[in-house]
Amino acid sequence: MSPKDAMTEQDRMRGTGAGWFEDWRRGTRPDEEELDLEEEPFPVWGGEPEASYFEDEIGGRGEEVVLVTRSAAESAALREWGLLAIARPGTGRWCAASFEVLEGRDLAFVDAAGDGEFAWAASDVRALAGKVRRIGLLRPEGCRGERAPRDLVAFAAEQRARGVGPQVVAEEARACLVELPPAPARAKGKPKGAEGEDDWPTLLYGRRPPVEPFPVDVLPAPVARFVREAAEAVGAPMDFVGLPVLIAAGAAIGRSVALQLKPGYCVSPALFGLSVGGPSSGMSPALAAALRPLRAIDEALERQYQEERAEYDRAAGAARESSTGLPEAPVFQAAVLEDVALEALGPQLARSPRGLLVARDDGAAWVARLSEGRGEERRLWFSGLLGTPLRLRRGGGSPTRLGGPFLAFCGNLSPHVLGALGGRDDGLLERVLFAFPDLPPRPYWSERGLSDEAKAGWANTIDRLRARAVGVGSDGAAAPRVIALAADAQPEWVRWYNAQADAFNAPGADVGAVAAEAKLCDFAARLALVLHLLDLACPPSRGAVEPVPPLGRSALLRALRLCAYFRSQHRRARWVASGGPGSNGVARAIVEWARRAGKTRFSVSELKCALRWLADRPGEPEGALRWLEDQHAIVRQVPRTAVPPRKGRPGSAVYEVHPGLRGQEIQEMQENAETR
Repeated sequence: MSPKDAMTEQDRMRGTGAGWFEDWRRGTRPDEEELDLEEEPFPVWGGEPEASYFEDEIGGRGEEVVLVTRSAAESAALREWGLLAIARPGTGRWCAASFEVLEGRDLAFVDAAGDGEFAWAASDVRALAGKVRRIGLLRPEGCRGERAPRDLVAFAAEQRARGVGPQVVAEEARACLVELPPAPARAKGKPKGAEGEDDWPTLLYGRRPPVEPFPVDVLPAPVARFVREAAEAVGAPMDFVGLPVLIAAGAAIGRSVALQLKPGYCVSPALFGLSVGGPSSGMSPALAAALRPLRAIDEALERQYQEERAEYDRAAGAARESSTGLPEAPVFQAAVLEDVALEALGPQLARSPRGLLVARDDGAAWVARLSEGRGEERRLWFSGLLGTPLRLRRGGGSPTRLGGPFLAFCGNLSPHVLGALGGRDDGLLERVLFAFPDLPPRPYWSERGLSDEAKAGWANTIDRLRARAVGVGSDGAAAPRVIALAADAQPEWVRWYNAQADAFNAPGADVGAVAAEAKLCDFAARLALVLHLLDLACPPSRGAVEPVPPLGRSALLRALRLCAYFRSQHRRARWVASGGPGSNGVARAIVEWARRAGKTRFSVSELKCALRWLADRPGEPEGALRWLEDQHAIVRQVPRTAVPPRKGRPGSAVYEVHPGLRGQEIQEMQENAETR
């Protein structure tokens, strides 16, 4: 989803109607050439008393969104409630210390029932573009409607009187954030067509797409603590712990609970996930730490089976001597397997009503099996993900019927193996969640390990998730308990889902990329179910809550944050799997044509004459050109003339090509990226 589409989604959810943002983001403002972002005066957010707040509070809570209000009274009310908030008086300049703390952070401009256009925030958004990480416009849920409070002071007081915690607004703030790369603006006084790259923003094309950091705060406190400590102990990014933690939690839930989104449409917590990184990136110890509680359960189940089998053998021997009936043989129900072959999975799934987790440190075997395996094997894996009934035929024997299998997968993968998933249209790549983070510098030796408290907290959580028994259906077969969305979550789900549909149907959208991300709608519901059950299993004072309550708004909003995180990871994985800069084949063809032809600028009509096959793909060239603008690969030239345009057909748009795309530089950049 482009930043424009993302902002349209936010406007629909929050009711801001901030059309000025869309116009500014798309570069249609007439004074773009006169705007020098480097020299734009910044508002001051406080004097000396504010400095300590910036350094101690904002600087020390780096993962939280900073809320920006109209007045100091409103920011003080939000601070007292427990939120990070600063005031924007709208005069003066930024102090350097404040800006250093805010640079690279997430900011949400928040207002009560003020003007729908958020006009008071427009100058700040323009000035902050490219300097902060993400920006959002937020009107909290409690500030909507005729009887809603007219300012944030009254809103905060009303919510505190009701016993509502600040985390509700914090989650809304995260849900409204959008990526905001800087608009392609030139320095004042520089001529168009200058050959130097100093006049251009940083070229993003040919570089791996950026990814979001793992949002560890969406997890309950004991689980979040485990993820942080485990990542630090093994020297790996939190992504490599967080992904297998989510998959292990889903596997522990198994077929005990399912979420119904509408009649006839239910999802399970089954997930497929791959951590992607090179040697010594910490993937293996991170995976081992996350799966240790489930492997301990699997070992206990095997010991129990061995004891029951020994008892059965003794009882069966006695029965044969006395010519009496044989006792019922015990059945081994595994929790974790490493074998990805159909011959091992099919029988074990039939004996395990809760389901199975297949975990492999070497995920390449799983990728190869599904990429090159038999159709029946692929049907088994997809059936295990979707929970659809399946009949397996093995040799000449009778078929094995799986009424509603549950099958999850978690493993590690080297980046170059992703190419085996590229160029496929069978939906395999789109059904995998990826953790593909930027790797930090290798840390120095540390004596700090994973604390016993963190390990026990995670192990107890897994035990509580598995303590909920699998239900029994009307036919006597195993069946999950089915829950629905709560009343406060249903509208959020509908708004979010419809926004994804609008992005898919938007004219000129990159259909391939949007179709791939459409699968995330299904994953959002699965992740929400996992978070909901994790909430019920934590903290340690809680047990298995029965009956399971409907899935509330808090878990859903946190799942949508996870969905945004996995969307960024998936874009990077698709970029590598496609063998080039992004999965946008039309954009790559345009760049290759411009590079080979030595173009410094080109018109759309010239492009379509050279690449005539674009005529068979209506809408895609326009979408590719917009994507290349976002990648700073091209910039559209706006003619500046006092002569009114002549009547008749409008002239063809002209684009200038980034100097970095000329010659062999981009080719070398692509080759280096593919080997990393």
